[in-house]
Order: sequence, then structure tokens, then C-alpha cells
Amino acid sequence: MVIALLASVSLITACGASSAGLAPGLSGQVQPAQTGNPAGTSPPQLGTEILGAYFPATARQFAAGAEFWGKMWSLRTQITSACMTKYGFSFPTISVTAATAGIRDLSQFPDIAWMKQSGLMVPILNTAYPRTPAAPPGRKQAYDTNLSQCTKLASKPFSQLQHDTQALSNEWTTIFVGIQASPQVQGTLAQFSLCVRRAGVPADFSHNLNHFAVWAAGQITVPSTGVVLRGPDEYWGDVFVRCAQNLDALYEKLQLVAQAKFFQHHYWQVHQLATEVAQIVVSTERSIKADGAS
Repeated sequence: MVIALLASVSLITACGASSAGLAPGLSGQVQPAQTGNPAGTSPPQLGTEILGAYFPATARQFAAGAEFWGKMWSLRTQITSACMTKYGFSFPTISVTAATAGIRDLSQFPDIAWMKQSGLMVPILNTAYPRTPAAPPGRKQAYDTNLSQCTKLASKPFSQLQHDTQALSNEWTTIFVGIQASPQVQGTLAQFSLCVRRAGVPADFSHNLNHFAVWAAGQITVPSTGVVLRGPDEYWGDVFVRCAQNLDALYEKLQLVAQAKFFQHHYWQVHQLATEVAQIVVSTERSIKADGAS
């Protein structure tokens, strides 16, 4: 699933889906199953990342999934760059670390533990994402044509994934969104709403984590630039921890129970999907290495 709830400069993204395990651990970490990692296809960590990317129930699982999406983004830039080089143009690549750093979900899987440790609401990144370079003088038409061909080529290894993962990931999204709007959480949600209003959040943006995250993201960034201001980042990080930690803990408790049932109900579907995704990732990585060595 790549749901994108992009609210203000990619500070808020909602979830999205590596081969193997099908049962969430009580700690909130997706645990790889012993039988879900076919020999020679992918390491267990990839299985954890895939499940965290498509079916997260906790912030820790979402963070594992972010590694997967960062890897996908990095692989696409590598394919595009190698393709453009063959046409005589340059195109920047992005590392997995840099790609992953910008993937966060404040609206449904906020990382309260990270906020406590860092004292921030979102990371203050030291490096900007590389921008697509301008076309060389006199070669714009060729550059644009080749870039379109290369980006299409870069998407090809993953083109089937969206189709194959759509139904299951949509079903899981419906489940956890339903939990976050259920009667079970209304009392704790009311406490959160009162807490953020006391901290200065307008009432219209206090109803849930999504509304608050959208509003707060706008307070900590310079308009039109995405530059994060440390003072507001620290202030709203503290508010997030104080006001949302009980609500977030309740969400994760309920979501883990629902996730276990979901995996039991869809065991073979999830297993097959995760295996397919892992095989595509490993195959793409090997292809890039082979192409670079040739």
C-alpha cells in the first residue's frame, strides 16, 4: 500500500509494505516467519520491511516499511541514472538512507519514542534531495524524451506490484482507519483534543491526529521551502509526545490485535504477495549490479 497522506512538505505520509513473516511480535515489530523466506530469495529483514510497508500496525513497523520504500526509490533512481548515462546525460541517484529519511507518518503512525529521544516532531535533514538537472543547452527535447523513456524503464520492474498489492493493502487500511475512528478510542481521543487545544491548536485541527499533524506541520516549516524551523519543531514535538502518547498506545494495541487476525485470515495471500515483492526487489538489485559491471 502506498497511501500518501502528504500534508505539507512530505512530513506526513501514511502507509504503504519484504518477504516472510506473517505474525506481528508483541513488541510491535513484525517478526519474520521461519517458512516465509524461500531459500536464496531474500534476507529476513526484507520480509520485515515489506510487511511493515504494506500492513503496518505500529510506528516501528511503519519505520521498517519506510526502509522498503526508500529502497524502491533508490533503485528507481539508479535505473534512471544508468539509462540516462547511455544517452549521454546525467541523472542523480539517491541513497536508501536519504530516501528513507523523508518518509514519516504523523497522522496515523507517529513515532512517539523517536520524538521523546530527539525532542523533535520531525527530523531536521542536513541534505536536500537531489533535483533533476536541467537539460543541456540545445538538447532539451532529446533530454525530455530520454528522461521519459528512462523513468518508464525504471518503473517497469515494479509496475505489477501496485496491481497485486492493491486489494489487500486497501483492506488493511480500512481496518486500521476504522479502529482510529471507533467508539473504543473516543474517550482517549477527547483527552488528546483537549490537550492540543490547550497548547494552542485551533479547535478545528484538534479532532484527531491527522488534523493536528497537518496543522502542526505547517507551523514548523518555512512556506514554499519545506525548511524545518528548530524552535517550532521542538515545541510541537513536545506537544505531540505529551498529548498523543496515550492515544497512540491505544491505537497500536488495538491495531496489533487486528493485524494478527488479518494475517491469519489472509495467510497465504500475504505470504505469496510478500514472496513476490521480495523476488522482484532482489532480481532488480541483481540486474542493476550486472548492468553496472558490464
